[in-house]
Amino acid sequence: MKKCITIPTPQEKERIVHLLAEHQIPYRIKAQNLSVRNPLDFAQVGTMGSNQIQLSYILYVPKEHLEYVLFLIRSK
Repeated sequence: MKKCITIPTPQEKERIVHLLAEHQIPYRIKAQNLSVRNPLDFAQVGTMGSNQIQLSYILYVPKEHLEYVLFLIRSK
């Protein structure tokens, strides 16, 4: 499997997953937590109570489907 793209929102992830399922392309998605920061930064800024989880999703597809998947994502 090769890394294809990083998906910024859950809505976009669902759109792409539906597109891949429609075309019967195997895939894997890995969620990446973008909200992990140094706890000392929160104490200095005073935002200890406003922790929100921010995720992005990394899409992996078989190497032989990579170009086709990128074409599908861009065209729809």
